[in-house]
Amino acid sequence: MGSSELSLLCRVVGPRLDPVVERAGFVVVGGDGPGDEDNEVVCLEYRSESDERCVLLDFCQIRARQMISATLWSPDDLARARADDGVETIAMHHCTWRYDASTDLDALAGEIVSAVAAWLEEAPWARTTR
Repeated sequence: MGSSELSLLCRVVGPRLDPVVERAGFVVVGGDGPGDEDNEVVCLEYRSESDERCVLLDFCQIRARQMISATLWSPDDLARARADDGVETIAMHHCTWRYDASTDLDALAGEIVSAVAAWLEEAPWARTTR
């Protein structure tokens, strides 16, 4: 595994994603910083709050499985969920991307950012700022 794979979420996806989520009213609230990106699991979390609800956008990269998942969800929805509800039921959106040594990481980052941007554009609670 090269260093570019280890830092895929922190160094390739995150910087492209930040302006997109900021325009939708999200701020970074958690994640792994420099030095943490060699961890087996690397996370990044954004939060948006309005008078109506809190919405979280969570990313998780699991290096051994060569995958990144993104979930757009609200703690309010989780509080109302049944015990047997899974992420597909609770989340507003959820997607997983897989990669390997032959993957063009810039193209993958672009695909992830495009998908998340589409999620945020259709969200009625998102506030667009410029």
